[in-house]
Amino acid sequence: MRPSVTKDMSLVSLVPQWTDTDKGAHLNQFFEAIEIAARIGCWSEADMVQLVILRLSESARAFYDGTRELHDRNTTWTNFKTIFRKRFRNVKTDQYYYTHIQTAKQGKDETPQ
Repeated sequence: MRPSVTKDMSLVSLVPQWTDTDKGAHLNQFFEAIEIAARIGCWSEADMVQLVILRLSESARAFYDGTRELHDRNTTWTNFKTIFRKRFRNVKTDQYYYTHIQTAKQGKDETPQ
């Protein structure tokens, strides 16, 4: 007989809210935080999907609210992530970031970092 596993939902507080802004963590970092907490807390895929829904804000929450496919009870964690990654993918090219770094200037009151 297998011992029962208890879910530790207190780890929810470690997962930050997420929105699609430059200030927030990258979407992959957000998903990774959820997956790490899920492994430690013995959460199911359904728990992870529900947690994402709770932690979305602003444009990310609006996207979720407007996407019927995400509201399906049979939506898997993998499918949920795929839909979000398609919508919130980074559209800036490597050339954009290279140029941004090359043209960066240190402000008067800024440190070199």
